[in-house]
Amino acid sequence: IFNLCAYRVNIFIELRPGEGDDKIIWKIDWGDEKTDGSFLIARLDQKWRGGFFSCNEFDAYVPEHIASNLTYSNVWNHLISIHEETPLHLLLWGGDQNYIDFIFDDIPFLYAWRNMEWNARWSTDFRDDLKKQVEQYHFNTYAENWDCRPGVKKSSNINSEFNDVG
Repeated sequence: IFNLCAYRVNIFIELRPGEGDDKIIWKIDWGDEKTDGSFLIARLDQKWRGGFFSCNEFDAYVPEHIASNLTYSNVWNHLISIHEETPLHLLLWGGDQNYIDFIFDDIPFLYAWRNMEWNARWSTDFRDDLKKQVEQYHFNTYAENWDCRPGVKKSSNINSEFNDVG
């Protein structure tokens, strides 16, 4: 999309028997650039350590005074401190990781669409030029968000699974 590429790399690893962790070291030669890294996996008889988070704010059971102190940096720093102390084997990402409700304010067509009468919304022509505008906005926001998040860079050695549930 937009002359850029996204890659998904599937790695299949047979779990070794026993307890403890195995360190998986990987390298990819992209042609003009090389990338390398590592992550830990649990052996077959080891209890795995994992974490989960979602973008949809905090559970209703988290008291307001606690949730208000959990800023973006605080949450990521906490996650990284846990991982540094006892490395996680898996991090599950739930929800929409590119939370951009403000797209409905920033793109004039979507702003007008949001304010239309209910039935008119579904009969409105969503032209190709508008579709491209929305796709470009979403892609640029995604690239901007993921390129600058220090927590993401620090957590790059945690095996992760993304699950868009919302």
